[in-house]
Amino acid sequence: MALRLIELILPEDQLKHSQDVLKDCQASGIWYEKLEEYKILIRILLPAEKTEEAMDTFEKQFSIVDGFRIILLSVEASIPRSEEPEKEPTTHVEIPPEKQLASNIGRISREELYNDVADSSKITKIYLIMVALSSIVAAIGLLRSNVAIIIGAMVIAPLIGPNVALSLATTLGDIQFVRNSLKTMIVGIVTAFILSTSLGFIFPVNPATPEITSRT
Repeated sequence: MALRLIELILPEDQLKHSQDVLKDCQASGIWYEKLEEYKILIRILLPAEKTEEAMDTFEKQFSIVDGFRIILLSVEASIPRSEEPEKEPTTHVEIPPEKQLASNIGRISREELYNDVADSSKITKIYLIMVALSSIVAAIGLLRSNVAIIIGAMVIAPLIGPNVALSLATTLGDIQFVRNSLKTMIVGIVTAFILSTSLGFIFPVNPATPEITSRT
């Protein structure tokens, strides 16, 4: 069972309130530690699929509290092992295979997904280099009419990152994230267009090449 460790930092006077909130939290373990400056650290060990709900609850309850912070950590291993609770017997209902797979895999929290994808919405040197390389490889493939080289350019696929980021941004309704993703995508497209156009002026292009005619 995938686990996550939530570290919740609060002022000391919020201890009682936090204990009340944590009563309904389906945690594998909860630990309290006193910090300096009249603060407390609460560590909550949870199944991965429960972290988003827990973090939403903590944010709702403590977001206006001065000194509030949530830190989410991935747990590689825990001893003793946390056992999955036994499911109560229910009436047999036919569940589609795709839903069975989704329930078996579980899901990560929204914050983890955001953190994983956020870097893809930024314009970096590596991103621009990958765009340039994929454009050059694609141009070579078209000029030589070599489908394998063209597929190689598709494999590099630098625009997948900002596209995934844009999908997540629209799902979350994060306007700033949408803007960053669109900006990165547009910069990549413009870079590829300028580079490919320049290569077209430098090298002779035969429009009758099969790989070009099949794409026009």
